[in-house]
Amino acid sequence: MQLDWLASPVALHLLWGIFRESGYPLAFSLRYRDYEYTGSMATKVQRPPTWAEVGIRNSNFRTTLRGLRFAMAWGLATAELGREPGSVEEYAETMEESRATAFRAQQAFREAFPTEVTPYRMNKTSGAQDRYDDLWKQLVEIGKRKRTDKAKLMIEAQPTMFLVGSTTAAA
Repeated sequence: MQLDWLASPVALHLLWGIFRESGYPLAFSLRYRDYEYTGSMATKVQRPPTWAEVGIRNSNFRTTLRGLRFAMAWGLATAELGREPGSVEEYAETMEESRATAFRAQQAFREAFPTEVTPYRMNKTSGAQDRYDDLWKQLVEIGKRKRTDKAKLMIEAQPTMFLVGSTTAAA
């Protein structure tokens, strides 16, 4: 017997109303997604925004994705160099992108995340930088450092971009 309907917000509101009207003392609280049911009220729980929410709030969806892609590529460049790139020119050279493309990506990042100077803190706090380091070590172990391999590495690292976006934005 499936009881999926019990997990819906409407069902929770209805059940909460029944318990409240029954007259029994309610000595518990119930939490579902963004709402907490305590006493006789359902209140929305405040949570810190994710990096994706911050980016969309500051710009738009497309620019946020381009900014997160720049954060991913910056993390891969950091893994390759063993340190954070000193400039966008160094990043472009490391990632074998044109200088103009690198500056456009940086512009999208700065528009989506105006409080961040570089994506390093985003990558580090989300744990994505460790994943980028592991991916780069795998590429070095294979012994191939051709452009096609770097493109494959970018494709393999794309899910990590969404990991960064879904991580709570640190203050």
